[in-house]
Amino acid sequence: MKKKVNIDSTTFWFLYRSYKEYLLPAGVIFASILLFVLVIIPQFQSFLDTQQNIKAESDKLTSLKNNLNLLTNMDESQMDSQLQIVSKTLPPDKDFEGILNGISIAADKAGVSLGDYEFQVGDITKPSLNIQSYPSLQISLTINGGVSGVTGFISELYKTVPLSEITDLKVTSRTSAVTALFYYKPFPPLGSNNGNPINPVSQTGASVITNLSSWNNVIGPAPVQLSPASSSAVNTSPF
Repeated sequence: MKKKVNIDSTTFWFLYRSYKEYLLPAGVIFASILLFVLVIIPQFQSFLDTQQNIKAESDKLTSLKNNLNLLTNMDESQMDSQLQIVSKTLPPDKDFEGILNGISIAADKAGVSLGDYEFQVGDITKPSLNIQSYPSLQISLTINGGVSGVTGFISELYKTVPLSEITDLKVTSRTSAVTALFYYKPFPPLGSNNGNPINPVSQTGASVITNLSSWNNVIGPAPVQLSPASSSAVNTSPF
């Protein structure tokens, strides 16, 4: 069995007299360590955080000044024209009129006629705000033409805006069934990228925009009306 150790007042005073010269230095060391842990370290961390925040705000201010200088010296009419072209190419929303107009122009240039078509429009009440992805609008249509006709139509469609991609094709001697995706992308919400640097349009980008300006349906002619039979169905299931 362990024996209990009882320290009476006599023992306590004996220990105190024997080690009292060490108590004050030990107390000072303990208080210093406690002060360093509880006060100095948090204050130093706070200082580092403050310096980091100051640098971030300084960088943001520099970026805003550069953006202001860029926007002030920018050719507004040229930028407006470029914005219209790229917005036609990749619309910020589901551009049904632009899609139908582009399809009609492509069919007219390819020398084929259109049959029935069917949209899959998804949720028309809640536009997508996911600006990191490229949502699409699917349309299925019938081309009154064989291999040569549908080949010409696809070639013209790829030179027509909005941007599209053929995902399915079935060809017979007289008619062809085509399924295409037309892409769009919402603009970023206002204020979502304040402080980010604005980069001017590069030479490569300007060349791409110039090329896009030669595509069909960029200027926006009067819509070409499809035949009444072509509007047979509209499917509102999600794409």
